[in-house]
Amino acid sequence: MNPNCATLTTTGVLWQTIIHCVVILSAIGIAWTDRIVQASAPHKPKPHGGL
Repeated sequence: MNPNCATLTTTGVLWQTIIHCVVILSAIGIAWTDRIVQASAPHKPKPHGGL
């Protein structure tokens, strides 16, 4: 195992934090878009006795 792989640098941590924030914001944006689409879609009644 290469011991240099475990070295943390300020720049590396900064980029990991930026990428993490972008992923989180992307997930929030996708969830928000899905909520808007679901709210504007016509509601279908659920059949009785069905799964």
